[in-house]
Amino acid sequence: MDHDEARDWLAARCGENLGPPPGFFSNAGIGDPVSMMLRGAPASAVRLSPLACALIYEGESEVTKRIVRFSRGWFDREVCYVSAFCTLRFEPRLFRADRMVELIDLGTGEIIADAVTFFEGFGLSRKDDPMRATLRRAKDGLAVLAAIAASDGVVHDEIESMLRFVDRVAELDGVMLGDADFARIGVALTALRPSAGHAAHAYDRLAADPAVLRLLGPAIEDLVAADDRLSFEERRAIEALYGVAA
Repeated sequence: MDHDEARDWLAARCGENLGPPPGFFSNAGIGDPVSMMLRGAPASAVRLSPLACALIYEGESEVTKRIVRFSRGWFDREVCYVSAFCTLRFEPRLFRADRMVELIDLGTGEIIADAVTFFEGFGLSRKDDPMRATLRRAKDGLAVLAAIAASDGVVHDEIESMLRFVDRVAELDGVMLGDADFARIGVALTALRPSAGHAAHAYDRLAADPAVLRLLGPAIEDLVAADDRLSFEERRAIEALYGVAA
């Protein structure tokens, strides 16, 4: 920390009501570093600006004192993340709330010991994103389907079959996915190339979710019919998976 930041930190720690921290611009627009960072925040992220705080942060290898201007906050798999402009590094940064040892609101002087609870007060929800929840439930089935589809080195028409499988899994939980969701999932599926061993383990794990397992058989039939042929490689992949002749 430089001299000015250290002075501000000490003043905040004593409870004084300070003005905006270094780097704060009340009329910041799209050129603001924090605004540029927002592209990485999920649509469900909650706006936190113009919240400015001093904090003690426990990183991977060191504990630091920083003054930051928070921008967005969200939960991902029970972990609370907040994006902010950090005046220690003088660039946008992403922080985990559970690593904030102490947080001081520079607007009020309030000292906050539980950062996660503090951010929940702004409306951050632990509720899981429906699409993420669906993909987690469908991932083992998708690994099996992707391994079969990629066994002959060509994955194109099969993508639609895998998307239909995702849609059926979503229906199990009463989730309705939109066109934008399917477009994002489709892009990810084109790069999915699990090994035969990974697919076999994924198939074994499906025993814990019989409802999804029941969807897999019809999904494989749909996959094979997608390009109107069952290639030799696909046949071998199915035989290896089930241990029987396809």
